[in-house]
Amino acid sequence: TTIFTMFYAVNFAGGWSAVLASVPPNISSFPGGLVSVGWFTLFLWSFALIPGTLTTQMYYQRIYAINDARDARKSLIITILVILSVEVFAGVLGMAIRTVNAELRPEAAAGWSLTQLPTWFLAIYSAFIVITLLTTVNSMIQSIVVNVTRDIYQKVINPAIDDKANRKLTIFFSFFTAFVAVVAAIVYPQALGW
Repeated sequence: TTIFTMFYAVNFAGGWSAVLASVPPNISSFPGGLVSVGWFTLFLWSFALIPGTLTTQMYYQRIYAINDARDARKSLIITILVILSVEVFAGVLGMAIRTVNAELRPEAAAGWSLTQLPTWFLAIYSAFIVITLLTTVNSMIQSIVVNVTRDIYQKVINPAIDDKANRKLTIFFSFFTAFVAVVAAIVYPQALGW
């Protein structure tokens, strides 16, 4: 879906040459475009992204679940390539949207671009977004529950817990965590504005 969206956006903008002609070179050039937001902004982003990336539970689960160091290395390399391809997708899509509608505020560009997609593809793309959100929520709930049930309860509070009781505790905390997340989202909808 992302590849089709990228090609559709570039085609909608009149082709890659039209995109390059309309976007300022300080944004579209490589590697200069990578720092077009400014070094200070990149510095602040690094503080937001690097600590979270280094401490994410999903990376630890991926690495520790692999028996062979070569497979762990391969997994991390594939992760890097996927992240880089997503960044290329975002950059190309952003430049194509800017070419078609330069008056948009940057935060409105993605929503506006969805209105330009054919209805049949918008349904597929929407399903892709929903699946991405659900798998992210699922991974975060799993990380929280593992931290509470295994790292805190089983290792510190009650090391003698058996597997059956631990499974029940895991199920309870999974539902409890999801419930707290839903309640927090309803009670504090302004959190995205913070």
